[in-house]
Parts: sequence; structure tokens; C-alpha cells
Amino acid sequence: MQAWLPSALRKQVNKEKIVEAAVEELESSHESNGNSDHGQAAAHEVEHDWLNMFERFAEDSSSEQFQRLWGSVLASEIRNPKSFSKRTLRFISELDRETATSCELLSKYLVGDFFPRNLVGDAQATDFYDNFIALEHTGLLTKGLNGVERTYQLGDDGTSIVPGKKIGLALTGPPGLTITFKTCVILSKSGHEIFSMLNIGDEKERFMQLACQLQGQRLHKVELVSIAPRSNGYWAVPIGTVNGLAL
Repeated sequence: MQAWLPSALRKQVNKEKIVEAAVEELESSHESNGNSDHGQAAAHEVEHDWLNMFERFAEDSSSEQFQRLWGSVLASEIRNPKSFSKRTLRFISELDRETATSCELLSKYLVGDFFPRNLVGDAQATDFYDNFIALEHTGLLTKGLNGVERTYQLGDDGTSIVPGKKIGLALTGPPGLTITFKTCVILSKSGHEIFSMLNIGDEKERFMQLACQLQGQRLHKVELVSIAPRSNGYWAVPIGTVNGLAL
């Protein structure tokens, strides 16, 4: 009993710290989104089975870094249930410092759920190439460095959005037109969930560079937009055109 008690207390303290981190993130998110209807970060009930697994994995995290990580996961799940699969929870529980560092270094090249070739090209001459190799072996990537295509199709209204975390490209052109980006790497489901928690840096500059791949794809207009998810897509607020483009 005496041997068990310190362990139980430690796990309880860990869980309380994680809940505190989650509350801080939810409050911060609500303040940054303001009071607009589409900015509200509504709280939803989280599945009991998911919470049980979350608790088992998170209660052993004593470092502040991982407590804040688990807090971010919990906050995301409260805002949007099923944001994190049980498989991803298990992956996070086994996350080592090297993999975490690789994720942080590569996050600056990420656009939505993929790494565009024109952004990653320069990285291949640096240590970042080794980090891509490392993540490929973890299962966070669906394709290797040989490259695949990422496509988006314009809807019946002739529009589509290439989404990032908070910024995206709003595309306008002929209805049904397929837009193709030649990519280097696409994230797996778990990879997308992991990277969603990271600070991915200056998205605006990244999307401006991404637009360079749209030359010759019959688009009428390309706009840089601020986005927020909704049930059937995204709220989009124009920030500006890309070089005044009619591509």
C-alpha cells in the first residue's frame, strides 16, 4: 500500500497538470478567435473509451513539455471529437525526443497535410532530408521522397480551398477543374494529427510560394484567405490576391 500510494499521487498530479494545460489552451483559443459565430470554440462531449485510453497514456507524463503536449491533445478533442485516433494516442505515448525534434524542424515546410516539392527542394541539400527519412520509418508519412501528386477539384461553383492551419488558398476557375501540386511527402492520418499540434511558422509566405505551382492551370483567380473549419468546409476571409493573379 505504501509503495502504491506515491505512484498514485504522482499520476494524479500529472493528470491535473494536463487538464490545466488543456483549459489554458481552450481559453487562449477562444480569446484569439474572438466572438464571431464561426470563431467560437465550442466544447463537445468526448467518448468515454477515448478518455480512458488518454488517461492511461497521459498519467505517466511528468515533464512539463509532454504535459503541455497531452493538454493540447485533450483541448483539440474537446473542441472537435475524433481529432485524434487511439492509434495516435499510442504513438504520442511512445514519442521520443529525436522524432519530436524531426517533426518540429520539418513543420516549417508543411502545407495542410503535405510538403510541396518547391518548398522541400532546398531542404534536400541539408540535414532536413535526413529528418524526412526518419519520419518515413515512423509511419507518419504515406509516401517517400520520390514524390506523389496532391490534387484538388473545383466544385460546381468553380471554387475550392487549399487549406493550411489558419491560412489557405481560395481557387476560382472552371467548375470541375482539377488542380495538381507535385509534392514530395504526404502525411499519414497519424502524421496529420501530430503536426496539427505544432507551431508551423509563417504560413502566409509558404502559400505565396505554393501559388507558383499554379501557373498554367487555367485558374481565374487565386486568393490568400484566413480560414476556420466548419461542418461542411471552411469559413474563408480574403487577405489578398496572389500577385493580382489571373493564372
